[in-house]
Amino acid sequence: MKKKSSAIGKLLLEKGANPNIVYGDNTRSILHIACSKGDYAMVKLLLDNGADPNNSGNSGIEYKYYPLIEAVKNSDYRIIKLLLDAGADISVKDEYNKTALDYGILSKKKIINLLNKRITLI
Repeated sequence: MKKKSSAIGKLLLEKGANPNIVYGDNTRSILHIACSKGDYAMVKLLLDNGADPNNSGNSGIEYKYYPLIEAVKNSDYRIIKLLLDAGADISVKDEYNKTALDYGILSKKKIINLLNKRITLI
């Protein structure tokens, strides 16, 4: 299934589809959905075609859906690394006022170490 979605996604992006489009009533970005499904190929495809790694969906609503937070919740190291390399902001907070690092604490140590490397000292 993931192979098919990546092929379809590639075709749509080649035809000019917006990689930052927000989907449905829950206002999640396509990138967020790909992260929630653990679809590495689609996440890479979207980022390679200009998807914003900090797109939180519809900014006019109370809840924010950040791709990085979703990837950390899923303990998906490869997708987390892709998002960070694409410029994902580790300081953004979700509706529970939690960051990716907060969720990472509940996750594998490997992910915490990856996130900690991106923290800059002030």
